[in-house]
Amino acid sequence: MTSVPPLVEGSVYFIFSYMDEAMRFPDISSWVYLGVGVLPEAGSDAYVFQSVESFCSEGKWTTLSQETRENLGPETVLACTTAELDLFIDHAQLQAELARYAARVSGSADA
Repeated sequence: MTSVPPLVEGSVYFIFSYMDEAMRFPDISSWVYLGVGVLPEAGSDAYVFQSVESFCSEGKWTTLSQETRENLGPETVLACTTAELDLFIDHAQLQAELARYAARVSGSADA
């Protein structure tokens, strides 16, 4: 059974990945956690995240009009299962990932 990490509604979480196999080019996306089961169309057990960009520019997804939601598009929200929550890290984990990245590339002149 996968344990659910403690998530705080309204807090920012990150997806940290690399765009290349050599792990030289990191990619970070920021997401606001909206809660579990807050989108009926996603299911009562879906953990829902909204992009920080749309959250700051338009507001919380669950309060937006249908027209605004359609204009923003489906890529603005992520509905995840418990098994997919390991994609998300908090600020302390992001700091650790960035420290590992910095240590790895600090000796490389072309990083």
